[in-house]
Amino acid sequence: IECIYGLREPAQFSRWLAEDVYRAVSARAKRHSASANQTRSASNRPRFTIGNAIITSPRDGVVEASVIVRGPARVRAVALRLEGIDYRWRATSFSML
Repeated sequence: IECIYGLREPAQFSRWLAEDVYRAVSARAKRHSASANQTRSASNRPRFTIGNAIITSPRDGVVEASVIVRGPARVRAVALRLEGIDYRWRATSFSML
């Protein structure tokens, strides 16, 4: 969420994201930051809180989660899939409504 809203660089998350997820998150971050950086100052940095989370494991080595994220202007639903690859978790799917 912080990456998409321009608070962190996408490269910080590259080791935890599958390539296609990284490209999608980077593109969304660029689109959002192009308009938001013009109006945002350091004093009004958005803060996010995590609401309800539902976590399931459809099979060994896979975790799917849906999470409610509350921001200053709206509440968003986030869905992601994490897979155990090379002894670490990697996000292989990410979706934000």
